[in-house]
Amino acid sequence: MAKVVLITGCSTGIGLKLALRLAQSQNPTYKVYATMRNLEKQKQLVQEAGSALNKTLLIRKLDVGKSDQVQSVVEEAVQNEGKIDILVNNAGFGYVCAFESMPMDIAQQMMDTNFFGCMRCMQACIPHMKKQNCGHIINLSSLSGIYGTPFHGLYASTKFAMEGLSESLAPELSYFGISISLIEPGPVATTFVDTWIDRRKDSKENKQLGQQTQKLTDGIIDFMTKRPPDVVENVDHVVDVIMKCINDKPPSLRYPTTEVVLKAAKRKFIDPTGDSVTDFTTSFYPIFKKD
Repeated sequence: MAKVVLITGCSTGIGLKLALRLAQSQNPTYKVYATMRNLEKQKQLVQEAGSALNKTLLIRKLDVGKSDQVQSVVEEAVQNEGKIDILVNNAGFGYVCAFESMPMDIAQQMMDTNFFGCMRCMQACIPHMKKQNCGHIINLSSLSGIYGTPFHGLYASTKFAMEGLSESLAPELSYFGISISLIEPGPVATTFVDTWIDRRKDSKENKQLGQQTQKLTDGIIDFMTKRPPDVVENVDHVVDVIMKCINDKPPSLRYPTTEVVLKAAKRKFIDPTGDSVTDFTTSFYPIFKKD
């Protein structure tokens, strides 16, 4: 019997590629409910789905900020399929900004989407998984969930919160046969980062910063725009890691997707002083090295 998978944030990037990989697998192995906040952005997914569309791939509207929509899609999946095996919390967004100029409304929206959206989906799925005595929750975290990176403070906060919640839930859910995993990519070659930059350019607050802070902010933007090839991941590689996570028996709690992320995590967890955070930041973002 095919495994039933619910994925959030499928209009682009990792969510889109994962939904296609699962839905187009042979046998079929998976039945995918691919969701997105705005169905006007489903064109690429529809085009690439081919014969899987409306068979092993179902596209549904789901704004993770709205509990009624979350509950509706989960209930539909359970009613139609009799179960829900895998939840992938992928929906999220970021914002490049000096902390003192972060608009409070965007900060609240980011936490509501990236963290509370994840929480809403888990709360809707977990009761069904407990009844099944099985299930797997996969949360898309980030290198920013391990290291708080400059000018990504609120985004990092949402990912730190996701890491803490997932770690706390792991033993709690294991009792009921449910696994929880964190996928921890570094920078990924998607349009995700482009939306951060677009928001930042449109921000009036960023234009009111002091000269030095503005210079540092511009340096981060320049780094993110160029995305050095030695640190940027291919989307398909991240999907490969997620597929490994899905197929592992049992799955691990954490899946760093590259050696860069793995080494960063090792450095942090063996350093009680926190000094390695600054060292890593200056090596990753050269603009923070003082002459």
